[in-house]
Amino acid sequence: MNRSDQLELIYIAQNVFLKAHEKYEEVAKDLTEEEKEQSNLIDSIHDSLQNLNRKIKAHLNGKIDINKLLDEFYFEKGILEGELDLAREDNPRVKRLTKRILVSIEEFLEKAGTGKKSLIPKRLKEPSQFKSKKIAYLLWLIGFFGTLGFQRFYLEKYGTGLGWFATGGVFGLGAFYDLFTLGKQVKEHNSIVEMKFHELRQSDKKHQISGRTEDFYP
Repeated sequence: MNRSDQLELIYIAQNVFLKAHEKYEEVAKDLTEEEKEQSNLIDSIHDSLQNLNRKIKAHLNGKIDINKLLDEFYFEKGILEGELDLAREDNPRVKRLTKRILVSIEEFLEKAGTGKKSLIPKRLKEPSQFKSKKIAYLLWLIGFFGTLGFQRFYLEKYGTGLGWFATGGVFGLGAFYDLFTLGKQVKEHNSIVEMKFHELRQSDKKHQISGRTEDFYP
């Protein structure tokens, strides 16, 4: 990626951040202290924006490259999506704000990935932590109908994967079981990954610098 592409991309990233922060301040200002205490989502928005702010500054100072910055946008997108799913009883305005921020991030990432040469590395378009049902069934098929346990290794079930490989898919019974449950297994795996993102954010909050308006771009 040449320098002009990077400058254009960082300009878009700054605009996404500034608009998101402006809307965040508007909503946060209208919330009562009780509503703020009861809303994990508003805290997650703050933490995500603070992290993106630091990473944008780090890139401008030459401390991280553009791929790392894009990685952070993907990471925060996953965090906010997970938090939004868990925020069943949260303030409607906070939910709408989260959705607007997610749309802005998605539009930014789409712009970053357009053109003859994608600005987003292929590895970031579909994070390896999340698994695909199509790939799982393909591995089941090419692994002699599940008897070699390829689908189990793909889902990071290494113990049972070895068991399937050594016993021919538990003499065919385990392979037959996987045929009807692989979709559910993929969904369970991806749910665990989302929960890990959530737990990571909750753990990270303990080490965050207390939020102040001056932490962000003016």
